[in-house]
Amino acid sequence: MLITDPLKEILFTDNKALKYHAREYQGASVKENLPHPSSLPEAKNIIAKQHCSGCWINKSRTKYEYPGINKNLSETIKYFGRLIDIHLLKKDRPSIKTAAEYLFSTQTAGGDFRGILGNQYMPYYNGMIIEYLCKAGYGNDVRTIKALDWLLDNRQDDGGWTIPLLSVKGRGPSIWQAPPYPFEPHKKSSLNATGMTLRAFLFHEDYCEREEVLKAAELLKKRFFHADYYSWRKKPEYRLKFQFPFWWSNLLTSLDSLSLLGYSPEDPDIKEGLEWFTDNQLANGLWQTQYDKAGDKEQARWVALSVLKVFRRFSENQKKNL
Repeated sequence: MLITDPLKEILFTDNKALKYHAREYQGASVKENLPHPSSLPEAKNIIAKQHCSGCWINKSRTKYEYPGINKNLSETIKYFGRLIDIHLLKKDRPSIKTAAEYLFSTQTAGGDFRGILGNQYMPYYNGMIIEYLCKAGYGNDVRTIKALDWLLDNRQDDGGWTIPLLSVKGRGPSIWQAPPYPFEPHKKSSLNATGMTLRAFLFHEDYCEREEVLKAAELLKKRFFHADYYSWRKKPEYRLKFQFPFWWSNLLTSLDSLSLLGYSPEDPDIKEGLEWFTDNQLANGLWQTQYDKAGDKEQARWVALSVLKVFRRFSENQKKNL
């Protein structure tokens, strides 16, 4: 149980979308003086920036521009996720439909999505893409099913996932357009890749209880505070950097995933994770996200609302198990 209820600080926000979500969490009449997040100017601004192809264009310029890297894909995941998780849009909206078709256009014949790592496999971003497609209403689309099956077919022997490119030493620019580096199932999985990939299955009723999914969840549960085995976001401190909408795997996203899978708060690993949030709560009820800009509490408020939802869900799981 949390020592301080963060709802008062969360509701102090001027962000109408956040206030809507917080009121909904309370069970209040969210329609009372609160516009639906889909109608807010922020949502309209995101849609206005959408390219006719369905993607969002990444206009950043870096010193090195590698051929084969699709920066628009990561940009599209970001805005697609905001429209779904914050503004609650579904596939009946043209912007979601065209964005989904763009995402599907990056899918290979084998079933996986590619582009952010060039031609290399990227199961962790596949997890994010599939999660948002399922939330938007594309869970039963044959292309989504094919992507889910591809992930199940390309797990490590320990039950998790990794990014094969992490095992390539001395990789140069040519790697992005090279044939994909193969999976080596005998190697250990990546903690971050497993946490991100697992979320692909959580919002699909036919996959969320699969034996393979529960095995990956067990693996994730036992490594909340561990360093990763690979160089990518390796330090344990990365487990305590929070953001919303969720992106990288961390303690909060892991607990959120496990709460959705029905785990009990009495599980020793879960209990340890929840106690971290109890022990590290600030006086105002929020938490340090490590991504906050100076004086900007909005990200911390979104994170706090996610924490509240996780605690409530585990409490409900406990009651179901009685």
